[in-house]
Amino acid sequence: MSIAVLFVDDDQNFLEGLRRSFAKYRNEWRIEIALGAEKAFEAMEKRCFDIVVSDQDMPGQSGDYLLGAIADRWPSTIRVTLSGRAKTEIASALISKAHFILTKPCESEDIAAYVTRLAEKAKEIKNDFVRSAMASITTPILPTRSKRGISEGRLDSDLITGASLLQIAVSHLSNDGKSGAQAVTDSTVRLAAEQLVRVAGEEKMDPYSNCHVERLWTETVEIAETAKAMGAAAGIEGLEAQHLEIAAAFCNIGSIALAAKFPDLYQKEVGEAETPQRWEAERKFFGASGLTIAAYLLAIWGFSDAVIDEVINQNVTLSTMAGHDTTERVLSSARDREWPKPVEIENIEENGSESAQPATAPQRQKAEG
Repeated sequence: MSIAVLFVDDDQNFLEGLRRSFAKYRNEWRIEIALGAEKAFEAMEKRCFDIVVSDQDMPGQSGDYLLGAIADRWPSTIRVTLSGRAKTEIASALISKAHFILTKPCESEDIAAYVTRLAEKAKEIKNDFVRSAMASITTPILPTRSKRGISEGRLDSDLITGASLLQIAVSHLSNDGKSGAQAVTDSTVRLAAEQLVRVAGEEKMDPYSNCHVERLWTETVEIAETAKAMGAAAGIEGLEAQHLEIAAAFCNIGSIALAAKFPDLYQKEVGEAETPQRWEAERKFFGASGLTIAAYLLAIWGFSDAVIDEVINQNVTLSTMAGHDTTERVLSSARDREWPKPVEIENIEENGSESAQPATAPQRQKAEG
């Protein structure tokens, strides 16, 4: 599948340089350039683009104005900002308009990596309508109870809110635009919280709660709490621990997105099915499972390959987990209550067999008591 990309800037030399840099992708990408927002609008009127990469600091109509208009008129177009200013300075203007921010100076390889990853993940979603609906999601879909609390200025510390804050902090406020999983500090999260309050206050509150979104978020919180404890018990620390925490917080984001965008169809065709049956039902009726959708969304939001891989591979079983990273094993076992305790995970032999049988629930309670 060819991917169409529009680059927008007020510097013609910069645009021509991008065109030359990406010439090697001419068989995979359709690249166009636009000198300023007005030329970008003209291009958008003539043809469809999968991604728009725009400079923020343009004279006249700024990047946030352009991307905001695109979000309103062409919501399924993925919107990326390039800016030489600190993300903390532009986050307020872009938080509900751009899917991701890349900081100038930015190597062409960084842009290429982002676009290539998106193209790869997009191919896995076989239904074009579903793919477009997913691309229109700029920030994570929160349950009604959390949105209501945030709009009223109440920010609790649960993982539901934490997941959204992490995404915003990573994509819009961190200093590392490459990994999408580093440099998340207390100060960036606090600033992200302030921006989230503003955005939530401007959003129209849903008149009713989506029961499947609420249920899947509740399940996410349980899995994330378990994964964090299991990761600590398994000795996972540092950047790996952060990858695990973020992956766990977004382990159901694909299913949540499907349930939010297609509530009636999701109720009819998937309902309250548990994994792996849930993923199979989603794949059958939407052309992609919640795992595939999650990988696409996380790629759009700029998360690292490590986080995306952990989310995709949370469906491994005891018989297939050999060769997978410890973090993937932990996230999978946190989802399945019948798996071994975290200290037993490393004892699984490379051929996929167990060195000890999984502990039953009573055995685990006895061991933990």
